[in-house]
Amino acid sequence: MAQKWRVNVTTGAPDEAKAQDIVRRLPDDSRPAYIGFGDDLALRVVAVSVEANDEDTARTKAIRLVKDACRAVDWDWEPEARSITAGVAS
Repeated sequence: MAQKWRVNVTTGAPDEAKAQDIVRRLPDDSRPAYIGFGDDLALRVVAVSVEANDEDTARTKAIRLVKDACRAVDWDWEPEARSITAGVAS
């Protein structure tokens, strides 16, 4: 049975403005949010909600969403999931 997952994914954005551009390209139903973690590129993280049956599928879906958003703003980055939480309320 599918459930909601909240996944924090790296963007590698060079600055907060680029990270915000990436967030704006994410689907509204994923409840995207930018989480500022300082100057390290790998720590410019967005949080997205996805529906999936298991943690691996949720991780894959979230990474795909962020990768597509990065491409939409001409940013080539291989996102990775930093943390994942199950059972997020919609």
